[in-house]
Amino acid sequence: MPRALGTRLGQRLRQVTIYSRKPNTNWKTTDTSYRLLTNISSWGTSNSTSQRDSSHKTFKFLLVSGCFAFFTGSALCLEQLKSSWIQLQEEKRNDILKAAVENGTLLTTFGLNLIGQLGQGHERPADRPYPVEALAGKQIVYVAAGDSCTAAISRQGDLYTWGSGEYGKLGHSDDSNENLPRLVESLKGKNIVKVSVGGNHMSAIDKDGNLYCWGRAACAGFGGLEHVYTPTLIQGDLSREKVISVSCGRSHTAAVTESGQVWTWGYGYEGELGHGEKSSQLQPKRVESLNKVVDVACGRDFTIFVCEDGLYSCGADDYGQLGLGRSHGERFVQTPRSLSGTGLSEIVAISAGDYHVCAIGRDGLVYTWGLGREGQLGHGEKADCSLAKPVDGLRNFEVIQVACGGGHTAAVTRDGVLYTWGRGRDGQLGRGGELESIASYRTSPVQVTSLPAGTVLQVSLGSDHSAVLCRDMKNKNS
Repeated sequence: MPRALGTRLGQRLRQVTIYSRKPNTNWKTTDTSYRLLTNISSWGTSNSTSQRDSSHKTFKFLLVSGCFAFFTGSALCLEQLKSSWIQLQEEKRNDILKAAVENGTLLTTFGLNLIGQLGQGHERPADRPYPVEALAGKQIVYVAAGDSCTAAISRQGDLYTWGSGEYGKLGHSDDSNENLPRLVESLKGKNIVKVSVGGNHMSAIDKDGNLYCWGRAACAGFGGLEHVYTPTLIQGDLSREKVISVSCGRSHTAAVTESGQVWTWGYGYEGELGHGEKSSQLQPKRVESLNKVVDVACGRDFTIFVCEDGLYSCGADDYGQLGLGRSHGERFVQTPRSLSGTGLSEIVAISAGDYHVCAIGRDGLVYTWGLGREGQLGHGEKADCSLAKPVDGLRNFEVIQVACGGGHTAAVTRDGVLYTWGRGRDGQLGRGGELESIASYRTSPVQVTSLPAGTVLQVSLGSDHSAVLCRDMKNKNS
């Protein structure tokens, strides 16, 4: 199936996948789950009767930080899709998202819970998925996990955060920890559509493309020495741009604009900001060497850029996480360098963890590279890899989303099944109910069987915990 995926696409538009269907044909329930995942950012008013009644529909998926924006209409080039992304998401509410949300969603968490990052109201770890009961009925449509904290967005655009409140990164005007989800009051009514959780800070985008940042002073992007305890609109030149994607690393941030620019700020001592030097940047600064940027993924101390002409990377390369191979002989790369010639196919989805990367290629294969000593690359061994290598255990599945954590990795298939691998000593693989010789590490993908097939919509991984958004199992047969 993965190899056939590439031949179905028709045109070879970079970072764009095209599907079409004839009129009066229905998608399967698993496709509904797929497009709930791929359309959580496509909110706005629905005024598409003429499009629904047209003789033929074409669906286009454009990668935006681990998810895809959803469009209908005639074929467009990538540049046109990028420039109209914000306008289209404002004009059209996705019918499938709406239907799926009406059936209900269920957020589950598992793994380490020392600071309440699971949102269960206590600090006990979990070795299998448990529902976050405090969010029942909130119609959660997106989840993001980070370093000891988690965030979730409701269908109404409300943001909830919980876990470690260090540096004020939960956005509740103080630095207290929370073991239950708590509404970020200052963002109520802002209609948040995307959030990214870093090591010391968070960033969020509203429906108009405005960017809010908060947390540790050097990471927040406001140029000061004081921590930012409440979500605050970004200042400077970036405030005049529409932001379509944001990603937070341990102590740095990268944002992609509608115009295809990418801006970075925060700690940059390992070159992760891409400005040609190893120094921090307290305010957003454009990465001048890159244009036509589609998406970005920040690892712990490195950054991966998805551009129209392929992947670029910069930052620390201790374990091969930049995907450049070992021939360049540098521990740090300060200016984004192209991955062309490394054997990696065109990419349609990507995620970065502490020291490793996972991506979905246009050919339908899942690729990983970087640190592999805890099995997080899924290659059946504990070895690092400095070049992209396919995950053989997923060749027979159509994977639509991937996520990287501190030392573990996850993949969601089109039919709503979750696979995890890597470090699992704190239960973050969700396999606590399985009889295995050793549960601490899994070097190849394994199915999380406690989540019924067909229910998984999205996954996000923190340093040592996992968050999975599912269709409400009570309604899975509705």
